[in-house]
Amino acid sequence: MLKIRLSRTGKRNDPSFRVVVTEHTAPVKAGYIEHIGYYNPKTKKLAIEEDRLKLWTNKGAKLSDTMTNLLVREKKLPKDRLIKITRKPKKKEEKEKGKEEKKEKEQPKKELKKDKKEKKEDKDNKEKSKKVEKK
Repeated sequence: MLKIRLSRTGKRNDPSFRVVVTEHTAPVKAGYIEHIGYYNPKTKKLAIEEDRLKLWTNKGAKLSDTMTNLLVREKKLPKDRLIKITRKPKKKEEKEKGKEEKKEKEQPKKELKKDKKEKKEDKDNKEKSKKVEKK
């Protein structure tokens, strides 16, 4: 299945994107079938060859979620096509969240261990008191 999506170009800290038609299974930076425009996120400028976009969508190419939203923002698609995209948490956030969850899970375990130790001590004390009483 063909996709119309963004392919990143540009320097570090200076992103720019090509609007490309590519196979959906191909890696993002791999080769593409056709370059039909570009997008600069700093200036929010989207330049796209509309005739080529229509040609590829008529041939069955699907727009990526980001491309759909960009075209809605540029008023080249109706607003009802807007797709809500949620951000995936970054690795650091996932690690911190995981640590917090582990701490919460470990607290009851620590309490259980304390309870077991206390029970053992109680048993030992009872046994000692019984021995003392027998003597």
